[in-house]
Amino acid sequence: MTIGITGPRRRELWRGAVFALIIAGIVGAIGLILLGLTDDFLIDWLWFSAVGYLPVFWTTIGAKAEVFSVVFVATAGPHFASVLQEGWKT
Repeated sequence: MTIGITGPRRRELWRGAVFALIIAGIVGAIGLILLGLTDDFLIDWLWFSAVGYLPVFWTTIGAKAEVFSVVFVATAGPHFASVLQEGWKT
């Protein structure tokens, strides 16, 4: 009769590969989204500067930022106020 000595179980290699592929896919998707946003911004900036209307470009960027800020405060403000009033409930 022999005694079988076994070491720690080997980890399945495919699980690590699947995890790495998922992470690579997420990073790739975020990169493509950022590339698309940067691409639109740079193309508009170059076009407006080429036709001599760069102040119009900055005005539109400023207007978009202001509208975003107002809508963010209008929607997030009441939520944060209720959290402060009632306390954070989990």
